[in-house]
Amino acid sequence: MGRSRLVCMCVLGTSVGLAGCGDGESAAAPGASGSSGGGAGSTASQGGAVTTGGGPAGGTAGTGGAEGTGGLPPAPTCPAAPAACTPTVLDSGLPTPGTLVVRDGYLYWRNSENHAAAGFRDPNSVLRLRLPDGTPEVLATLTTGRLASVAVDASHVYLGDSEVGVGRVPHAGGAVEYLETTLPALVVALDDTHVYFSSQAGDAVARVAKAGGAVEVLAAAASPVQIGLDATHLYWVDLGSERCTLSRVTKAGGDAEILATDVPVRPERVIVLDDGRVALDGPKAEVFRKLRELGAGVAVPLHQVKTT
Repeated sequence: MGRSRLVCMCVLGTSVGLAGCGDGESAAAPGASGSSGGGAGSTASQGGAVTTGGGPAGGTAGTGGAEGTGGLPPAPTCPAAPAACTPTVLDSGLPTPGTLVVRDGYLYWRNSENHAAAGFRDPNSVLRLRLPDGTPEVLATLTTGRLASVAVDASHVYLGDSEVGVGRVPHAGGAVEYLETTLPALVVALDDTHVYFSSQAGDAVARVAKAGGAVEVLAAAASPVQIGLDATHLYWVDLGSERCTLSRVTKAGGDAEILATDVPVRPERVIVLDDGRVALDGPKAEVFRKLRELGAGVAVPLHQVKTT
């Protein structure tokens, strides 16, 4: 057992905040090594075991590896009478910040459009700040298009533009370079060579090489939002009126495989675990664990923590 401290990166209204909870006990169990591009209000943790990315709505970010039985992080525990903790506001006055990604000591995120709301700054922009309390830097601002999500690798921030396509900007900022403008992109996820994305406007999941080139449509999709990756497959969620569908296709494309048709409505991220499961957590932190080999799923709470 090791001593631990719960740290939470979160979006509170128009602010990006950091909060901590007092010392607690947690078991140091092996984690998972999946990679995902989250959805609405998703999290991203770089330098750790589980990584999740992008999403069109506000969300949270983790900063370390995943530890926990079965590949999911354990629920952090606090003393019976923990000392009160005060969130640290990292930035404020922002128009719906979201898709928080922590990498190499920096917090990256995107702001949505201003929607004509007075008092908000840096709409439709990609930003970063040095943790724990650096000054926010605007890396790029879109004068056209609509920022939906971001994902980060060692050199660039990649963005999903839901009106134009897939773009990227260097960590230090600069002009946005669009890798493709064939399909508008919603949620983006990365591997070493490609950017994968969902396109509701194009009714497809697709990819484009980081070096640029033609878009490869991997599979048709009814209303794709959140996506996730493992070594061989792209996973995605299609929205439904009451329940959603979880599917996958090989990274090279081909016939789609439906894994589940009873996914909780509007999951916020897709986490592909290395033990053959796909975990989805939704607006009420409900997780859908899908055992691919057994073809069965069960809805369970994720740490009993509400995310909305």
